[in-house]
Amino acid sequence: LWRLRYKWYGILPASKCVSFNSSVYNGNRVERAERIKYYTKSLLGFSKFWMNDQDFIDYFSEMERYKPEWLLIQPSTCLRLIEIKKKYRLRLCSSIRYLELNGELATPELEEYIRDELGITVANMYGATEVNAIALECPFHHMHVISDNVYLEDVIINNKHHAVVTSLTNTIMPIIRYDLNDEIELSKTDNTCECGLKSPIVKVIKGRVTDNIRYGKNCISPYVIIYAIEKVNSFLGNPIIQFQLIRNEEKTIHINLIVKDNFSDWKNAISADLEKELAMNIPDMEFNIIFLNKVMCEEGTKHRLFIDNYKAKEC
Repeated sequence: LWRLRYKWYGILPASKCVSFNSSVYNGNRVERAERIKYYTKSLLGFSKFWMNDQDFIDYFSEMERYKPEWLLIQPSTCLRLIEIKKKYRLRLCSSIRYLELNGELATPELEEYIRDELGITVANMYGATEVNAIALECPFHHMHVISDNVYLEDVIINNKHHAVVTSLTNTIMPIIRYDLNDEIELSKTDNTCECGLKSPIVKVIKGRVTDNIRYGKNCISPYVIIYAIEKVNSFLGNPIIQFQLIRNEEKTIHINLIVKDNFSDWKNAISADLEKELAMNIPDMEFNIIFLNKVMCEEGTKHRLFIDNYKAKEC
């Protein structure tokens, strides 16, 4: 991972970094991350348990003093950072030239939005606690498997493409064909990418294998709804930057949406197109589309695309 960071983006282990954490290791204990903490000369940490406006204002000030070269951040936290930057007309520290997304699903449209808003290089990193880095996005926007660290397989389990990983470096506790419970699509090719690598490319990362939605005699994947949102988003010029599905009742799904500021007058059109698309694919379920004014970023947790609060039998 560090070799690729340096080759593609000029980032070294000694390059000053700011990361957002919810927990840290202290010896053999996992502790809640402090609000602002200098861990080393090259690592400043901000805690995801403090996400209010004033916290981010303080984070901007601390970055200005520290002069970091890059950010390691989750997509939902990055959206919150952009929200505060625009709300209070703050300036991102000019020393920051690279941002690496991790920990959550990041669509190409979301990456492009972050690039446009911050004006810096953005790449997506796919990893897991058990094996560390799995893939990193190259400057040509291909997510290359880090083949000297892991062997990654795309295995069909229960009609879904699961990421199954084997660690090539962990000799203390071998990880062999471990199902990460992530849905991916993997492309193996002998062709060399423009970046110079031939390693397999992760074409699609859908995130965690989500529980199916069961209602009556029907059973569907929540990705049917997610695909509808992505289709409408693409058709309208990518106004949607964040979304979340919540089910509290058997046949009703609440869809929370965040749209770009310059698309705030398009809400009726977005709702109409999305309702039409959903009715074509899932005609016997109700959808409640809600536009939120604040990005969804929960303290200390990852952003979940689908939350099922209705306790139904598994498919």
